[in-house]
Parts: sequence; C-alpha cells; structure tokens
Amino acid sequence: MKINNIDIQTTYQTHLLDTNYKDLLCYPSLKKLPSNEWAEYYGKEYDTTTPVLDTQQYTLTFISKATHYAPFITFLTAQTYNDFHFEELGKTFRLRFVSAQKAKTEEGYITTDITLANDTPLQGYTYTTPNASLPLSGFTIDGTDLSKYGIYILEETQNTLLPTYEVKEHLTTTSNTLSGVQYAQHANTFKERTLTLNCYISQPLTSFWQLYEALLYQLTKQGERTINIPPSFARVGGGLKAIYQKASVKNALLVGNTLKVEFTLTLTLV
Repeated sequence: MKINNIDIQTTYQTHLLDTNYKDLLCYPSLKKLPSNEWAEYYGKEYDTTTPVLDTQQYTLTFISKATHYAPFITFLTAQTYNDFHFEELGKTFRLRFVSAQKAKTEEGYITTDITLANDTPLQGYTYTTPNASLPLSGFTIDGTDLSKYGIYILEETQNTLLPTYEVKEHLTTTSNTLSGVQYAQHANTFKERTLTLNCYISQPLTSFWQLYEALLYQLTKQGERTINIPPSFARVGGGLKAIYQKASVKNALLVGNTLKVEFTLTLTLV
C-alpha cells in the first residue's frame, strides 16, 4: 500500500493486514432529505432538489514493526487528509484519520485498528455512460438497464419485492375512565415502503470502477428515480418512483484481476 505515494511497507515497516474490502466498496448513504408528512397521503413528500451523500467511515487493520508504530501514526496524523492507494483494487481514496484503537503487541509487532473517514465521496468524479455487455435484465433505472452497469439482480430480490403495508396511525384518545382507546375512523393511508434490490457485479478492475461509480452517480442525481421491474420477475408493476437511501455489501472477493461484489441497494418508494 502507498499513502501519499509513500510505500508504507518500505518506509514504516507497516502492512495492511485486513484485506476485507467490504467497507471500502460500500456505497455511502444519502443524507436525510427535507420532508413533510401528511396524514391523508401515502408516505412522505421529499425535497429532492439537492441530494448529497453522507460521510463514510472505514476501519482497517494494520501491522507495524514495534519500532515504527509511533512514526507511522505520526505520519498519518501530520495532516488532515491522506491519499490511500490500494494497489489490489486499483483505487485511491482521500481519507481522514479518525482513530487508532485496539493496539496489541506480539513478538515485536503491533497490530491496530485504524478508522478513516471518506468525507468527499464521488468528488472529482466524471460520469461515463455505462456500457457493459451483459444480457438485458429488464430492470431499469431511469431507462437504463442495470445490465449496462454490469449488475445482475439476484433471485432473492423476488421476496423483497412483495409489498408490505403499515397503516399511518389515526388520532387516538386515551382516558383512565374508558376501556381501550378511542380511535378516529376515516380512510386508511399507508406509511412509506422500501424497495430492496439484491445485486451482484463481477468485472475486471479495468472496468469495475467506471461501472460501479456510474450507478452510484445515477442513483443520487437530483429528483426521483424511476425503477422498472420486469413482470416476469415480480408482479409489482413498472414505473415505480423511488429515492436512493443506503447500501450494504454482503460479500467482496478479488479473484485475479476481477472484483466480485454482492451488495444490496435500499430505496424509498415515493
């Protein structure tokens, strides 16, 4: 690994011990949008004029020769941000040092968990039209098939597409002189629902980041996303309106020069 173009193995006798890249590969969440909620209408009304991504933290384990541990930490904390280049991923992240914890000494070496923050996701990103050559899936976001992003939709998504219903609570009155409660009677409206897409991407590093970041860019553009789900997959209808909310990575594996990631997208239906 190189930090600020310095080989930390050579200079600080330090190695990245944890090669689990799940956190690094996870999309950041969207910051909470301004919203209004009306009792007589479904869900909430969101202001999607200026959606922005939230900061994101990663915890990575490093091992240092005991004599080089303090100099390494001093190096990391000498400035607010450092450029971390992960050779295996072919990617550089500009990260802020947050903490070094759980330090342990063994046989002349010190291991520690270092937490870093990515405060500027997608900063400097330039959109490139996705052009993966997978068979069309019928799942589209704003008219672009997810296969163009190199994305497969996993079968388990079928269960998450089944709608759930939770009624907004009506005006309720309680009294110590009455059994139970008095519950206002009028037409029911439902709380907002979420849409969960279980995704998988397997791409060479030469194309992975271009496709993966293009999807995040599209998900977080101004306005609402239009999601189309093929009838053959689930009978929930096409043209769903949704807002990206968050993501999680279930598995990440680097095989040779190919990065394989299983991840979940969570969107709010509006």
